[in-house]
Amino acid sequence: MGVCVSGKFKKSPQRCNLISKSLISDAIILKSKNYSDIHNDFEFLQVIGYGKFGTVREAKRKSSGKRYAIKSIQKEVLNNNHIVLRRELEILSRIDHPNIIRLFESYEDEKYMHLVMELCTGGDLRDRIIDKGSFTESEAATILKKILGAVNYLHLNSISHRDIKPDNFLYESKTSQEIKLVDFGMSTCFSKLAHMKSLAGSPGYLAPEVLKGSYNQSCDVWSLGVLLYYMLSSKLPFEGYTLHDIVSKSVKGAFRFADPEWDLITKEAKDLISKMLVVHPGNRITIDKALSHKWFQIHSENQKSNIPLHILNSLKQSKAHSKLWQEALKVIVRNLNSLQIQELKNAFTLIDKEKTGFITVKSLEEAMSLSGFNIAREEIEKIMENVSYIHEGKINYTEFLLATLDKKKLFNEEIMWEAFCFFDRDRDGFINFEDFETSFKKCGSTFKEEELKEIIVEFQINENDKMDFEVFKEKIIAMNDSSTGEEFDMKTGENIIKTIANNFETMAERNKSRPQIIIN
Repeated sequence: MGVCVSGKFKKSPQRCNLISKSLISDAIILKSKNYSDIHNDFEFLQVIGYGKFGTVREAKRKSSGKRYAIKSIQKEVLNNNHIVLRRELEILSRIDHPNIIRLFESYEDEKYMHLVMELCTGGDLRDRIIDKGSFTESEAATILKKILGAVNYLHLNSISHRDIKPDNFLYESKTSQEIKLVDFGMSTCFSKLAHMKSLAGSPGYLAPEVLKGSYNQSCDVWSLGVLLYYMLSSKLPFEGYTLHDIVSKSVKGAFRFADPEWDLITKEAKDLISKMLVVHPGNRITIDKALSHKWFQIHSENQKSNIPLHILNSLKQSKAHSKLWQEALKVIVRNLNSLQIQELKNAFTLIDKEKTGFITVKSLEEAMSLSGFNIAREEIEKIMENVSYIHEGKINYTEFLLATLDKKKLFNEEIMWEAFCFFDRDRDGFINFEDFETSFKKCGSTFKEEELKEIIVEFQINENDKMDFEVFKEKIIAMNDSSTGEEFDMKTGENIIKTIANNFETMAERNKSRPQIIIN
């Protein structure tokens, strides 16, 4: 998506009947007292893109004015193929990378599945190439390294995008060089034990083996090779008057560096393209080897700059309190704009030298050492354990943001109010246990029964208790204070619990005299 807009696409999707049960995913919350029609939550502003299966619109959340991109997929166009819809939703819910579009929540009604995603206003890579004529090698290397990192992250998580092309990379803003991979409608999870077989992709970018009906994730590397060729020349390597001509050339790997513009391109760039556009996938360069190719070393930006000490100090002092704390703060982090997290995003990229989309013990140890921190490996491992509540031995992008953000800036009224509105599903001005459960499901987070019981303990609530904005804010801040610095002090914890319990008693008295909004 990212093409020009036709007048036949309406500013707002049709308002449809709600349904009581989703055949797509349990992550979509449907008709209940906590469920809201997407038209009640968002004001649709304009169509910004469309594709074969759906339309993307810019929309504004009514409670805060914050803007999003909402992809509305017509279920009937896919012949109600729920597997395809479920696959895109589940993939978007899993991924967490600075150069991949972020899914916030999802809705479903009788006709549509709506995906609420971050809004990128800078246009797509194809338009940027057309405007410039072509990229310099330095510009292309900077962009391709980010793209390779995003695709490498997908492959390490057993996901193949299968539709790599410049139209599917969006810039955050008109002046930004930050880019996001979008449109996972053709993506799928793969297994090393079995090849993918369905025809997926766009003409001109399809790997030869995809056309033959048996392929693996290396098909994305071929598409990236076509993309690099296009960035440096503004032409595709396999062109023809008909689709048959294009396919015939691509299956033979018949491309040349014959045009005059290639005389100015280095042999290293041509070598990388040639290794990516190898017909036999077994002989094609892998992403990790492409990332270490000499061409990137020649055109790499200055990567020797130290990571700011305050970021590394924040990592050392951070401690994830619980899954609830982590998931609640994720909602708050979503409401930060790119400028507010740019420094942290750059730091994450610097530490993640292997471009896996994660920070490992090895990469953090190296970053700490280069920045003058002489820390034993055991302490590095302890930092990793403290920052990640799931304890997988690595830190993902969002966990890194949560650990290093300046909490004084994070916990301001506007951002906290946006988070409160997200949890307040029935818009009655209060949050209860069911609101938490529903909200986490909508953004792709699931809790086991014992974890739901943990929420009751942490927030001192039951199914009948409610908290207003002030109590919610105080609790989140108190939980954060208890999760930083030294080990959690039990006396402090008891005081926090007493404070929250007292707040709920106060709220209970206040609620007796306040009219309640009941949603049927």
